[in-house]
Amino acid sequence: YNLADGHYRNPIELDRNDQIGDMYKAVYGMQVKLNGDLSHSKEVAAESTRIKQALDNVSSSVMVADNNLDIIYMNATVQDTFNKAEADIQKELPDFRADQLLGANIDQFHKNPAHQRGIVAGLNSTLKANLVIGGRHMDFVANPVLNDNGTRIGTVVEWLDRTHEVKIEQEIE
Repeated sequence: YNLADGHYRNPIELDRNDQIGDMYKAVYGMQVKLNGDLSHSKEVAAESTRIKQALDNVSSSVMVADNNLDIIYMNATVQDTFNKAEADIQKELPDFRADQLLGANIDQFHKNPAHQRGIVAGLNSTLKANLVIGGRHMDFVANPVLNDNGTRIGTVVEWLDRTHEVKIEQEIE
């Protein structure tokens, strides 16, 4: 049979009533299960691809970190946001590199990583905050990412560089 090659619709003789027939029936059952698992995996992959494509193309700056706080996803908009802010951020964090954010751990961007980890680990609803770094006014909204069982699997953060708006507000005042 071609099971090892991923072919799960092989004709199998099911009318034998001996030990070989029992084995054939078991192989047939395995084929049915593997075919169902493969179909489900393809559906999940297609759904994940649709979500990734949607996030890739939104105008919001979106970043996702896993439970270890490693950045596992960045859309082009957030990459552009940090590319533009890089020189200013480096005034306070000289080692900051926008092109090295993906895969990096967010601990390196905090003066007190343990405090930050405590906040993120306990996050069970939306956290809205702002920070000023290198003269940049950055707002962010963080939300926990949960799987179907309600288990936390990461954090999604939406960033907004409000530096320009804040400067205008300050000039008006």
